[in-house]
Amino acid sequence: MDKAKPSVWKWYEIVFLCLSFVVLIVCFFVAENKNYLALISSLTTVFYVATASKGLFWSPFANVVCLVFYVWVSATQGFWGEVIRDGGLLLPLAIVACFRWVKNRDKHNDQIVRVHEIKWQEYLISFIVCAVGAVGVYFLLDYLGTNQVILNTITFSLAVLATYLLYRRSQWYAILFLVNNVVTIVLWALTIESAGLEYLSVMVSYVILFILNLYGLFVWYHNARTQHTQDTADRKARYARALNSKKDQ
Repeated sequence: MDKAKPSVWKWYEIVFLCLSFVVLIVCFFVAENKNYLALISSLTTVFYVATASKGLFWSPFANVVCLVFYVWVSATQGFWGEVIRDGGLLLPLAIVACFRWVKNRDKHNDQIVRVHEIKWQEYLISFIVCAVGAVGVYFLLDYLGTNQVILNTITFSLAVLATYLLYRRSQWYAILFLVNNVVTIVLWALTIESAGLEYLSVMVSYVILFILNLYGLFVWYHNARTQHTQDTADRKARYARALNSKKDQ
């Protein structure tokens, strides 16, 4: 009889996730105007980033759900950069990643995705494309009358590049998300200043995301080293079997 697979979640990860949900719900009730959409968006986004930080193969499916809610709540504030980015770019990427991540699971632990080593040329090209695209994004958002157009342009570019690296399964994706989290916290803090505390849960969620992405940076680095060690051991085992097979012949 096969033993049950151990849970992919560690106890302290579950505790942190539950505490995060409690904090977001408290922020929701602190606000005079109750924005249920903002609360749902915050909860789903935190859950998605928690799954991504662990490299779970079904994380893109969670991302599809959270993107739908975030596009909705961003549209209510006129953050058209967020709407165009998440609805027009990141949502299609997430849908494609749903299939790609399922196909690229770690053979020793099929609950997590394999870390992919990206060549420096791809990093360079992606950064250049993102920088050039940011110029066009700025003028587009300015034309649409986007609030906080500069911050929206920065978050637009950082999130697209970070998501691209994440779905390419690069272990360094979290660095860009960390920077983006800081910018987005400022963006929503300015929104709270003008619109009130109904969006407090959204801002607090990005503080939580900063912590989760920092954690993800270490988890993905650990996964990369573990998978590299396992691949080396597998190659040695195959070589030993081939050598023994030749001797038997």
